[in-house]
Amino acid sequence: MRLLDYENEPVPGPSLDDVSRRRFLSRVVAAAADREKRRPATPPAGQVHPMWRVVLAVFAVGLVFAVGLAGWLHWDRWTGSSLQYLAPQIGQADSGRMELILITGRVVLDGADPRPGLPIRAGQTLTSFVGSAGLRRSDGLILSLGPRSQLAIRQAEVGRVWLRLRRGSLAVSVEPQRDPRRVIIDTPHGRVTVVGTIFVITVGGSSSRVTVARGEVQVRHGGRIQKVRHGQSLVFGTDAPSPLGMRGREALSKRVAHLMLLGRAGNADLVVDSDPRGAEVFLDGVKVGVTPARSRIPLGHLRLQVISARHETISELLQIRAGQLIKRDYALELGHQFTASNPGPLSTSAPGNDAQADASARRLIGPGMARRNRTTKPGRTDRAPISATHPTVQQLMQRAQRRRLVRDWRGAVRAYQELIRRYPLASSAGVARVSIGTIQLNRLGRPGQALRSFERYLRDRRTGTLAQEAAYGRARALQALGRPCAELDALQTFLRRYPRSLNRARTRRRIRALRTGKAARCANH
Repeated sequence: MRLLDYENEPVPGPSLDDVSRRRFLSRVVAAAADREKRRPATPPAGQVHPMWRVVLAVFAVGLVFAVGLAGWLHWDRWTGSSLQYLAPQIGQADSGRMELILITGRVVLDGADPRPGLPIRAGQTLTSFVGSAGLRRSDGLILSLGPRSQLAIRQAEVGRVWLRLRRGSLAVSVEPQRDPRRVIIDTPHGRVTVVGTIFVITVGGSSSRVTVARGEVQVRHGGRIQKVRHGQSLVFGTDAPSPLGMRGREALSKRVAHLMLLGRAGNADLVVDSDPRGAEVFLDGVKVGVTPARSRIPLGHLRLQVISARHETISELLQIRAGQLIKRDYALELGHQFTASNPGPLSTSAPGNDAQADASARRLIGPGMARRNRTTKPGRTDRAPISATHPTVQQLMQRAQRRRLVRDWRGAVRAYQELIRRYPLASSAGVARVSIGTIQLNRLGRPGQALRSFERYLRDRRTGTLAQEAAYGRARALQALGRPCAELDALQTFLRRYPRSLNRARTRRRIRALRTGKAARCANH
């Protein structure tokens, strides 16, 4: 009994007798006993409180779970099993996925129109017609399918890729691997096996050919196994590979540059279309295909060029950011006629070296063996065999085209004017008039002279082959001259005469804009 707990209780005065003291002590003892009953009971020594039992049980379960998880993650370190080797492959299930990153022209996947970023799985077939396609995996495999080709995906696992090229051409880049990762490509005439290299396979009607730019491949044909090394080419069924010639190295350098461009592609998308379609599309000087083109492109600065025969060349410097979608739809204007398999640098180019991919391709194939194709040789622009007294129509057209290639617009106009003066009744004279109007309107800033050129063509050849271009050019010249009423009449006449023109959408938008403020503009003119 703890009487000290009641030391502050009032005590009786000195006048209390013995009976009063006993009663006081009895009350103190009763109060102390009552407090001891209300106080929580303390478990005996050596016995754990029930709440602590629950805490210890939860802690034990957590400890067992943590130990089990650690043992599962590091099982191969203790038992020598292959779980740790399989873990990277499980993580690479997505990284090893084959992805379509380039589509140009007409390309179908199992009969349907694909889109960039679409995964390619085993059992699918990719077919290209006029255009081309590019595929990539993050493990270093890059495929470039050429025009009029068909590729079947037989197997596309992390450790093995098995393809079948049924026709056309396929350029392949495989990063060397230490593990036995293999790429197998079957053709109707044999099989190509590779561990790490860059090569091109072409399947023809009666034979197949493999050309190696880096590393070596193994070719199996008719029970024979042959090796093809860097700078060599082998036709299936022949005795031995042969070294590449100059043309072969030049063609191979372009395919290698295309593979390198696909390897640099980021997460930005580019959609390019043209009117008319089928124009060649170049990115940083590398031909990627024809319009319409949809592709994953590298980040940073990129030079885009669209080239078509008989039309002006489009050149634009793009600044690409991550996740960006860039759409371009060009209306190609009538211009010089030439075929450029690889355009040269323009006067206004992207920062840095635009030919970096092509230079890298030349280093892979061999120094001094891959050169760019050019339409004219440097230093020989004006050395065509043109007579000073009697040049032919073809020679005058060639002279004007060469002047346009070097961007000598005034020289081109003079050449066209000489053609018109010497041969006014020739059909090329009409082409020259429309070309003069296009140059004066778009390049020299002379809409008045351009208007006269277009109107002269329409007066002489109302139903000529270039009448539609001349009529639309006339309307644009009137717009540049600030004559809205005449422009409105010209556009309405153009739309009535050519209702199916490729420029009909732009024409309708311009007509609506002119009709909105027609009264005010016509009052001032």
